Amino acid sequence: FNWESYEWRGVAVFTKINLKRKVKTDKEQLLDEEYIDFAKAYMLHIHSFNKSKSNQNTLSMLKIIEFVLMKSCGEANVIKCNNSIFDECARLASAKYSKVQAVGIGKELEKLCSFLTGNRMTTSSYFFWVNPLRYKITQSWKGYEPSLEGHSKLPDIKSIIAIAEIFSKDENQLSTRDIFTTSVLALLMCAPGRISEILSLPADCEITEKDDKGIERYGLRFFSAKGYAGDIKWIPTVMVPIAQKAIARLKKLSNHARSASCLYR
Repeated sequence: FNWESYEWRGVAVFTKINLKRKVKTDKEQLLDEEYIDFAKAYMLHIHSFNKSKSNQNTLSMLKIIEFVLMKSCGEANVIKCNNSIFDECARLASAKYSKVQAVGIGKELEKLCSFLTGNRMTTSSYFFWVNPLRYKITQSWKGYEPSLEGHSKLPDIKSIIAIAEIFSKDENQLSTRDIFTTSVLALLMCAPGRISEILSLPADCEITEKDDKGIERYGLRFFSAKGYAGDIKWIPTVMVPIAQKAIARLKKLSNHARSASCLYR
């Protein structure tokens, strides 16, 4: 980026908050000279370390901060940020933006509060701000109807029966794709999990142990997709034959690939 430019293409345009929703790029509409370098530095920091490269809420938050500081203190100096300044910023975000975007801007205000206090960049003796904006999602779906219908994102009963019928056939009647697809879906029905967790199961994932009552239990050793350590997901007794059949089929399908991987170690 050209540091002196008011526009970083695809990232940010460092102009004042536009309360009238008219676009201007003359010098009077640029962020205050005392503030713009901080805004650029903070945007560069967020852009560099965030996984998401869409930082519009961050930019909107910085513009609101500048507007409120100028209005309340007569200067846009971040060392004057405090709880009351951030409360006014949250109020302005609610008035100007949609509810969803205002909540997002509130979250960015929380991050900025942590950043300023962590780097001792304010003169406030107590600066700990919590986002008061919340967006409650109302869910109208109450679950499957008795017929397993009632939600657009869930499969209908005919699809589930078709998958079960394909899975129940002998392997010599199925293609490799049919075996793989139905086995993965069967395992997802045996134990709740992400499909990536199923696809990354180790070959020795099957676990058999006796519980405190002496009953033999069957489980699968998963590795969480979110970076947690391995865990065992115990399979309901009625689903154990299904899980064992699915695992056996997937082992058979991956046998050549596992042999090849051993050769290239």
